[in-house]
Order: sequence, then structure tokens, then C-alpha cells
Amino acid sequence: MNYKDFDFWNKEKLWKLRTEIVLGSLYYHHYKNSFDIPEKVCCDFFDSFVEWCWIVESEEENGLTEWKDILSKYDNADELWDYFYGMEYPFGE
Repeated sequence: MNYKDFDFWNKEKLWKLRTEIVLGSLYYHHYKNSFDIPEKVCCDFFDSFVEWCWIVESEEENGLTEWKDILSKYDNADELWDYFYGMEYPFGE
């Protein structure tokens, strides 16, 4: 399995990866995963996903400013897949 192979991924696999990590953690060991994605690479991907959630929310102007509120709206398989699918190289080249 090559985690950099875009065709390997689908929504279910990506969500499984999400459930294996601690979103927003400052510690690389919280990004250890069964897909053999290096912890720093996985952390960088999910940090950018979190940033994307903030950007999307600010563009929608729903007034959500709390981390927990934004996560409750965007931390799901559909939003994660939309984010992933919009990237050219989600885990680097």
C-alpha cells in the first residue's frame, strides 16, 4: 500500500485514518496510524484540514468561533473527503 497513491483512498479509509489520530494534538505520537503514514506527514495533513475548516466557516459567516462548534460541524467523513479530494498531493509528492 502506498499512502501517496491518490487512487488508494476512499471516504471510508480516510475516515478510518481520522478516527485513529487525535485531531489538533501538538504531539506527533498522536498521529501514529495503521496506514504507515509518517506521523509528521499525517499531522501536517490534519493541521491543514483544521485550517481549511476555519477558512470555510469564515467564508460561510455562520458566526461559529469556538473550536468545538467548528469541529462539530466539519469533523465528519463528508467534509474530510471534500477537503482531501480538492488536493493535488494530499500527503506530499
